[in-house]
Amino acid sequence: MIERVAQAIYAKNAAAAAGRLPWAKAQDAMKESLRDLARAALGEMREGIKDLGRNPPCPYFWPDHSITVLARLDEALNEEAK
Repeated sequence: MIERVAQAIYAKNAAAAAGRLPWAKAQDAMKESLRDLARAALGEMREGIKDLGRNPPCPYFWPDHSITVLARLDEALNEEAK
């Protein structure tokens, strides 16, 4: 048991010395999954907004503004991915 703990500590320290923590790869994969999920949600929202724009639910609905906001969110996702 003590040997396994020592090996884990050594692996963690070696990875940290290399500039990358051992769980960083898993974090990167999780972030990419969340980005993909967010992009899919934005795509669905974009389609829904276009449909609502054809038949607005109220006079205060501005589909162009909503599309602009979605484009900014998409840009932010792309920037964060870099």
